[in-house]
Amino acid sequence: MADKLANDGVTGSGELFISHTATPALTDKNTNTNHLHDDSLGNLGNNLDDEMDYYANMANMIMDDNFDPTTPILNIEADVQSVNNNEPNNKTNHNRPTKKPKKNTQPAPMQVVRHNHQNPDYDGRTDEIREPFWAVLPDPIHRGAQERQLIMDTETTGIDPATGDRIVEIGIIEMVKRKPTGVWLHVYLNPDKQMDDEVIGVHGIHNEFLADKPRFADVAPHVYEFMKGAQIIAHNAQFDMKFLSHEFDKVGMTDFTDVVEVIDSLALARKMYAGQKNNLDALAKRLDVGQDIDRSYHGALKDSQILLEVYLAMTSGQIAMSIEDERVGQDDTKGEISFSDLSALSAQLIRSKDDFCADKAWRQNVLK
Repeated sequence: MADKLANDGVTGSGELFISHTATPALTDKNTNTNHLHDDSLGNLGNNLDDEMDYYANMANMIMDDNFDPTTPILNIEADVQSVNNNEPNNKTNHNRPTKKPKKNTQPAPMQVVRHNHQNPDYDGRTDEIREPFWAVLPDPIHRGAQERQLIMDTETTGIDPATGDRIVEIGIIEMVKRKPTGVWLHVYLNPDKQMDDEVIGVHGIHNEFLADKPRFADVAPHVYEFMKGAQIIAHNAQFDMKFLSHEFDKVGMTDFTDVVEVIDSLALARKMYAGQKNNLDALAKRLDVGQDIDRSYHGALKDSQILLEVYLAMTSGQIAMSIEDERVGQDDTKGEISFSDLSALSAQLIRSKDDFCADKAWRQNVLK
């Protein structure tokens, strides 16, 4: 096809060169191409411009990945014959391939198939292309429930979204009234950029694995609806929220930070264990939790599972004290606070002879 177009006068710039030597098709009709420059042929000049535009478009289409070489091309012989006879050519537009629109530089949206649970065949590895993984994007069936909390973590291509870094994994575990609901969100994302070995060494997610994954824009509505109205718990939450806000802003969901509440478990740990290591592994070891979670590979969902146990352990003392405070002196039948008279039990108090002797000795030595 490229050779044929070149023979017909198409160059890389899309210009049409008319040779002084007749083409075989025109020679058969005893037509010389020299007269094609003669303005006395009425609208031939306009037709020539059309031919030049057509060939320029044809040259561009040859470079188009979607170009179909079986599409009929221009019949030059028929066009020239109609011009010579001053007859309109009704075949030209039908024979020419339709001008194709320019390629969209924006990635096309991916059709995301939503699941409530992960494929049981997925083994968690992200070091190569692995088909068994599918995106877990559940409906927010517990949204609006009292004390709904989402334990969240993300993995990224770097540390700053302002310089082009993107999210590559989101892992969220839902909890209502401090009890996991069995609902979680887990998705890997194509960042449209290649990560270097240093970044891959941090989270272990390889470029090949992300090649067929959806982009953030493809899953943004589902993630937004799932997180909306919840209390978000994240370790170093400022980092995760910075990336999420940036991603949501890019797709027009600019109110994300207004529809969630955030608790930073790292800030909480630094208050409780000042001067100590407070990363997730250190906290899990200190609190003796998360030891049964497989750490042979890293990921946002794994970190969310560990953070869930760490957060519950860190805050369990506060909850227990709060519960006891509510129960002390409360009459469950009436819901009113009452006080008990313990004066009748005073007779059961036993005086200690040793205490009296010690007190007497202290008085003799000190109070002389």
